[in-house]
Amino acid sequence: MEPQVTAPVTPEPQNPVPPVLPPSKPRLPSMVIVVVVLLLASSVSSGIYWWSRTRTQTPPVANQNPTSSSAPEIFSLKASVQYLTGSAWKLLDGRKTEIREKDVLSENDVLMTDPKSRLVLTLDDGSVVRLDENTTLALSEIKSEKISLNNQTGTIFARVQKDPLHKFIIVAKNVTVESAGTAFLVENMDEVKVLVYESAVRVSTSSGQLSEIKKEEQWSESHTTPKKIDSKNLASREFAEWSLKAENVAPSPTVTATPTKKPESASGITLVGKTSDSGILLEWKISGIDTPNGVKVVKSDIPNPVYPGSEFAYLPDPAARSYTWSIKDGRQWHFRVCRYTDGACGIYSNDVLVNAPSGGKASDSGESHVSKISLTAVKNESGKVILEWSPTGTSALGFKTVWSRNSDPTYPTRDGDQFHYLSDPSARRDEITGLESGKTYYFRVCEYLGGSCGTYSNQISLPL
Repeated sequence: MEPQVTAPVTPEPQNPVPPVLPPSKPRLPSMVIVVVVLLLASSVSSGIYWWSRTRTQTPPVANQNPTSSSAPEIFSLKASVQYLTGSAWKLLDGRKTEIREKDVLSENDVLMTDPKSRLVLTLDDGSVVRLDENTTLALSEIKSEKISLNNQTGTIFARVQKDPLHKFIIVAKNVTVESAGTAFLVENMDEVKVLVYESAVRVSTSSGQLSEIKKEEQWSESHTTPKKIDSKNLASREFAEWSLKAENVAPSPTVTATPTKKPESASGITLVGKTSDSGILLEWKISGIDTPNGVKVVKSDIPNPVYPGSEFAYLPDPAARSYTWSIKDGRQWHFRVCRYTDGACGIYSNDVLVNAPSGGKASDSGESHVSKISLTAVKNESGKVILEWSPTGTSALGFKTVWSRNSDPTYPTRDGDQFHYLSDPSARRDEITGLESGKTYYFRVCEYLGGSCGTYSNQISLPL
């Protein structure tokens, strides 16, 4: 029996030993990987959800007023010259340019009024600013959100349009006055004074002091505690009264308004007026006072006209008791007569309202009563030019002397023309100063008719 061959037993395979690999970069922990995967899945699901919603919803309507939810647009405002009596100037690079009624002024303009002159500005927002004589005002900023004016010297009255969304500020020296709609006056002379006639203002100083000044109160640098308005000791009392009446603001009880009627037996001036063929005839009686320097007849379209400020005629004769204002425009006019002394008016008459006849010119200008004016001119050693003239006829409203480096100067003036107003009908002489040497100037005199000139003199040219 052959022996059986037994196949060799193959050992059962074992797990192979993994090959030795080079070291690899460390792996993120498995938990971190899971979190990242979940976040990505969530983002994708949300994106799919909102994409599906936008596919099924109606698209939103575009905003038809894109600025309604944004900040208000800021834009520049303008100021226009509503009223001017006397002379006013715009200062630019050391030069003076004459301002006229209806001129349009802009931000950064600097304005100056001469003695016996007043200027009224109307801003685009509806606010009104009045400048007294000898006043310099800078329009520092006039925008829709903020108006800031610098009262460099003199007195201004502001009637601010009520609007809480924009600021109205007046700066005088180190004093800042802020209003959101009120009527107030700022006087910058020896010291700064603030008087409030309506609502209230907030006053602050560079030292950090803050005060609220209410209606019928005044504040000053020397008396910072507000107190009742004392108009008797206020240099600008007449200007304040004129401004209040023009803006229809009730004055403080301490401001004494001129009565509209006086008993004839009392001291003062009693005025009556009526329509005549030539215009408006005014007659008055004077009791208990004298008028050695004559009277001023003042006229305005608002009650209680004053001098200076309103249109006027000067009657130097102390015995004058009547005057005819040559006007035929069909409008109603207010008149008063005042005693003239020391360059100002003291006692006023009552106010009368008269309706002018129709059929004449629409302007205030009177009729010419001067047929000829003969003018002479000489230059003296000090550089002044002396003008002397002789009229044929009488100019009831006085004369204008006009001069320029351009020929044929006129009033109302052109660019470069300048003038003096002499309200005395008997004026026959004027002195012109401030002329530039080495230049030739042209001079004329004209009959003033109220707002314009009538008859002109001959022209004289002088090399200086």
